[in-house]
Amino acid sequence: MNTALQKTIIDKKLKGMGIEPDTVDTEGLIDSSLTLNENIENITNQLDAQPIQFTNALHKAQIEEGRKWFKEQIEEANRLALEKAKQTKTDVCICPISKKYIQMVAKGISLSCVLISEGGIGKSFLITDTLNRAKVDYVFYNGHITMKALYIWLWENRDKEVIVFDDVSQLLDHKGIVEMMKAALWDNNGKARILSYTSTSPLPSDVPNSFEIKARFVFAFNDVRRNKNIEALMTRMLYKEVFLTRQRKLEILYQIAQKPHKEKHKKIPKEKRIELTEFIEKNTDNLSTLNFRIQSHIFDIYLADKNNWEEYAKDAIRNEQNETRQILRKVMNDQPVRRMELVKGLVKYYKGKISIRTIQRKINEWLELGEIFSDGKEKQAIISLEVI
Repeated sequence: MNTALQKTIIDKKLKGMGIEPDTVDTEGLIDSSLTLNENIENITNQLDAQPIQFTNALHKAQIEEGRKWFKEQIEEANRLALEKAKQTKTDVCICPISKKYIQMVAKGISLSCVLISEGGIGKSFLITDTLNRAKVDYVFYNGHITMKALYIWLWENRDKEVIVFDDVSQLLDHKGIVEMMKAALWDNNGKARILSYTSTSPLPSDVPNSFEIKARFVFAFNDVRRNKNIEALMTRMLYKEVFLTRQRKLEILYQIAQKPHKEKHKKIPKEKRIELTEFIEKNTDNLSTLNFRIQSHIFDIYLADKNNWEEYAKDAIRNEQNETRQILRKVMNDQPVRRMELVKGLVKYYKGKISIRTIQRKINEWLELGEIFSDGKEKQAIISLEVI
């Protein structure tokens, strides 16, 4: 019997044994000097001696095929989602749960909530838009963080309905401020919340040493996981940490392109806004570079120069992707940075105009302004924008 016919018969035999013929080199195992029955016995004996290898080969092939299919389904689903986002005019919401928490604070159901996420993904807009729709009297705090300054400011705004602390995670570095905020967030079954000032630094004559605060609070931070004081406040608040995948960011960017937040961007034709956003999608290669601020910048660039916008837009994206700028941005946003990483970043930033020794000395000066490096082998720089 010829080899081809033997192979056909043996393949059927293998399939009956539960072995996929494509995973076995049947033709290579057939001995032309043997009969069909002898070849069947010989091959099945070899397979019985090595069942694990053949089973693993089949299993691996099935896994790879499954992964390929799953990847194709995800890519197609993502593509369809982006196409829908390009065509659907709807209100943008980075996180429905966060929005619900802010609404609960606005309505007086909850005393406070906190949102935590990377910078540039729309926390401030979400807070402002939600509070505006709720028609509550609110105020943002973005002043200098000292216990005295904060106490006076809270006294001046004690009757506001909502107070928003946006990207001022430095307040958690001051134990006295944390204790004061714990009192402000104490939900004492509807009873008065009293703030007291205990520092030796005197207050203005028109500011009392204690007062009742009626405001509710919304906090927004970029990164507070490093701070040991955060737990003291987190237990008193509705808490949501937001992480957006690249796909979700792109969907939101296209939604913004359909319905811009800023009036000036509505002057750009919708088709052009979609084109500018497609340009961002094509030219951003990492998750941190892709944020809502870069879209706003590129819309502005287009308004400034409709003929040469692409050249300037590429430069804006390169600046976002620049390693040194990312390091400095982390520092300015109170995010952890290794001291050596900071030094190298500053050397590149100043392009050799300042020596490493001078930069090290400058960091030591920062150290005197506060505890900006934690103890341990890998020291972390926590430097505020005011210090920079």
